[in-house]
Amino acid sequence: MGKPRPAPACAKGKLRGKQPDRQSRELRRMYDTGDYSVRDLAEVFSVSRPTIYRTLQRVPGVG
Repeated sequence: MGKPRPAPACAKGKLRGKQPDRQSRELRRMYDTGDYSVRDLAEVFSVSRPTIYRTLQRVPGVG
């Protein structure tokens, strides 16, 4: 038998997945104001509308 392996991160409660980056949080904030449509946000951030929808699903909203 070899050396004991360290406990995986999930067993230590450290594994939380990728945290939203600043741009994703800003996108969510802008969308939540109601002043911007998905089309507007796609143009502002230079991404496709499906990318906006995916980001909105990943980043929790206010409330």
